[in-house]
Amino acid sequence: MLEGGALMCRDERLKNIFDLMRNFGIADEESVLLPGINGKMNELQAAVGLIMLDYVKGESQKRAALQKVYVEELSGCAGVRLPPLLSSDVKPNHQYFVIRIERERFGHSRDEVYDALRRHNVFARKYFYPLCSNYEHYRRLPSAAPERLPIANRASEEVLSMPLYGELSAADVRKICAIVKGTARLRLRRRDR
Repeated sequence: MLEGGALMCRDERLKNIFDLMRNFGIADEESVLLPGINGKMNELQAAVGLIMLDYVKGESQKRAALQKVYVEELSGCAGVRLPPLLSSDVKPNHQYFVIRIERERFGHSRDEVYDALRRHNVFARKYFYPLCSNYEHYRRLPSAAPERLPIANRASEEVLSMPLYGELSAADVRKICAIVKGTARLRLRRRDR
């Protein structure tokens, strides 16, 4: 998305470090190896950003409608916690729609739901994962001890950001929700045997 630049070096180890640094130190969805940056804004990006401001309201409205479908479809699904209702004085931007998968009540972990969605080419995101206190360069700090962060650690194991973008259809959201609910039904069938 209008990003660019070039950096050359002959040292493969150094190149790998540069590659990590330009992407927040993130190696993959499971690993953050070092502190990194995201300093990629330039004038052309700023100009495109200004043009895109004209589309923000419409995109937000589309996402709000899709979020309602998610809520309709997933309400009452045991073990799926939906975002809390906001008070009337809060104006959401509808950037994300996150759910929490409570393993004990749902019968499967967030990671199992994530994997089930991926098998159907649905790309949700594990949110707050990995927790920054688990990064190699922080995990030895006393403040990063898991017993000091029980709520954060639990959230990092439960939160799943569902697909949400204006061009997604309500029918697609229903299919996504059917996969989630189908994962829960697998547990019920296994338990009934």
